[in-house]
Parts: sequence; structure tokens; C-alpha cells
Amino acid sequence: MNEKQVDLFDMWEAESQQQEFGTFLAKAEAGDKEAQMLVGACYYYGRGIQQDYSAAVPWLLKAADNDYPLAWFLLGCCYSSGLGVELDLEKDFRSFERAAELGDLDALGIIAMYYETGHFVTEDKAKALQLYEQAAGLGDSFSRISLGIIYREGVLVPKNEKKAFRLFKEAAASGDPDAYSLVGNCYLDGTGVKQNAQKAISWYQKGVEMDDYGCLVNLADCYYYGIGTAVDTPKAIRLLEKLADIGDLNANQRLGEIYYYGDQVLQNYSKAMAYFEVPASHGKAPGCYHYGVCLYEGKGTAQDKEAGLTWIESAAEQGFELALQWLYEHGER
Repeated sequence: MNEKQVDLFDMWEAESQQQEFGTFLAKAEAGDKEAQMLVGACYYYGRGIQQDYSAAVPWLLKAADNDYPLAWFLLGCCYSSGLGVELDLEKDFRSFERAAELGDLDALGIIAMYYETGHFVTEDKAKALQLYEQAAGLGDSFSRISLGIIYREGVLVPKNEKKAFRLFKEAAASGDPDAYSLVGNCYLDGTGVKQNAQKAISWYQKGVEMDDYGCLVNLADCYYYGIGTAVDTPKAIRLLEKLADIGDLNANQRLGEIYYYGDQVLQNYSKAMAYFEVPASHGKAPGCYHYGVCLYEGKGTAQDKEAGLTWIESAAEQGFELALQWLYEHGER
């Protein structure tokens, strides 16, 4: 978030102690340019008023006419995701492009990504690299991460793991939790820095405090497999449960297998069945197979061979080896 955006929200925080949202709205309706920007942003983020993207867009358009970079950036977010407006990739790109021209670093990083991936523009890796370098040099953490990945993988540039690690550390220093996971991975694998599993865990723990997905997954692995620390199954399960609670399919699958096979815990088919149901309901082959076996064998639920077989066949149709093997062994193939 650039300085202008921060100034706007600083003003909102200060004045909100004295004035209600309606006062800002009245100012905006009277033509106050800064109030129009604030009202649009507050509707977008749900600050001082219930979040309402449809209500945000008209005010953001007014603010964009006055070249507020935040307005252009938020309009880009709306057009790219269909928030309060119809999905419009051309307006998406043009909005981010204008925000970037006005100095918005987040937008500059997004435009770089569009050129890298060919999203609504002709793919141009060299231009993407140039824009990432520009934004990273100005302190954009997203661009530092993207540029770090480019150097780590040796895409477009000679591989330089030390530079990649430095860029990840710089992004982490700005408080970006996505970078915590990447820094931790570097320490865990010895990428661009001396291998140190304990330091990796320390970075993952920082990310977990901010509910970063990558850090939750990686720290769960460290505790479960004893990487850089003693095996601590209860801690691993708590982290996986946190991921499962937000609907992560892989976490649900892993927890299901842990309880199904009694892997470092007391075997519990009922819990396993409940966890397997989540990935199975999304058509994931491992979930379909295990959920089907539970039904077929009556493990953790009432036995239902017909329904169980249907789920197992669904997994087999996706080429899942355990399902194919099960069908062969049970004379179903």
C-alpha cells in the first residue's frame, strides 16, 4: 500500500472518532473529492459501514476521475473478480495500469504479473522482469517475492539462489507473511543460505501467527515428521485442524488418513470418515477412495456396500492406484 493510500486511511481512523460514516457520505455527495475516495474505500473494505462492493464502485469511479491511485487499484480488483460489477478483464488491466502510472506499487506488481503470464496482454517476460525489478526496488513485497522466485528458478535470468533469498528476506522484513514461508523453505532446503531447520521453524512460526497457509502446512510437516524438532503429533494435528476448519482439502485428507490408519494417534474411523467426506464431496480421488472404503466396510458409519463401491469407482475413474487395486482385489474389475 503506497503512501497516499495510507494517508487516506489515517485520516479515516482519526476522524472516525468524531464523525459517523454518514458525515463522510454527506461530504462526498456534496462533491468533496477526498470524501468520495474514503466512502468508496470504506464500502469496499467494510470500514464504518457494511461491506458493499456495488455501493463502492460508483464512488471509486468518481475518485478515479480525480486520479486517486487507490481508486484505480480497487476498481481493478472489482473488475478482475466481478465484485459489484460484471467481470471485465480489459477494464481490470486498464485500471491496474492507471494505478501503476500514478505510483501504486501493488498495481505495478500486478501489471508485471500480467505480462509474465499473458493475462489479457501479449506475454512479455522481459517487460515483466523490468516491472518486477522496478517495483521491488521501490519496496513492493509482492514484486520482491515474484522476482525472488524468478531468480530461484533461473527463469529469464541466470539462477541466483542467494539473490532469491535476499529478496524473500526483504519481503519478509516488510511484514508479508507469504515471504515467511519462502524464507523458511530456503533455510529448510539450504537454498541461497546455509541449511538450518531450526531457523526454518522459527520463520514458519511467525507466519502461523498471521495464519499464513504455507507456514501452517510446513510447520505441521515439521512437527509430524520431526524435521528440525522432536516429533510432536498433537501440535501437527492442531495445525492441520486449523487448515481443515477453513476448508483445506489436503488437510482434511491428511487428518482422515492419520485417524484411519492410527498413525501416531488412536485409530478413530468416525473421525476419519468425517474428514474424508470433505475432499470426497469435491471429487478428489484420495478422498473418494477412502470415503468409499469406509462406507463399504462400515468403518465409522453404517455399512453401505453399494454407495461405497460408487465412491471407489469414482476414484478409480480418475486413475487413483489404490482404488484400481482395491477393485481388482475385490473382483470388481
